[in-house]
Amino acid sequence: MNLTDTVAIAIRELQDQFGATHVSYDDDGSGGAYVRIDNIELPAPYNSPTWLAFHIPFCIPSALIYPFFVRHDLRTDAFTHVAVREASWRATPATQISLKPKNASDPELETAVQRAIKVIAWLKAAA
Repeated sequence: MNLTDTVAIAIRELQDQFGATHVSYDDDGSGGAYVRIDNIELPAPYNSPTWLAFHIPFCIPSALIYPFFVRHDLRTDAFTHVAVREASWRATPATQISLKPKNASDPELETAVQRAIKVIAWLKAAA
C-alpha cells in the first residue's frame, strides 16, 4: 500500500487502541486511507455493535479527519440532531456524524485515535 508515514502511524495507533482485528483500511491512492473500526459497543437505544468509518487524508496532521460514518440503522428510536444525517460510506448505506473538533489547530489533541474516541463518547452521551 502507498500510505504516507503519518497515515501508517495513525492506523497503527488505531489498531493499538481498538485491536488490530477490528481496524481495517484501504489505501485511497493518494497516501491516505479509508478506515473502518468494527465491533464498537454502544448502549440502548442503539443497534449495537456498530462500525465507525472515516477517511484519513494524506496530509494529516495538517488536515482534519471529518466526517465520520456509522451503520445506517444505528438508532432504534426517532432521534434527530443537526450533526447527524443519512449518507453512504463507500457505497454502503450509513449515518454521517459531522462533529468538527474543538482543537483543530492542535494535531496532538486531534489524532485519528482521539477523534474516534471523541465521536464514540458523543454517541454514548447522546443515548
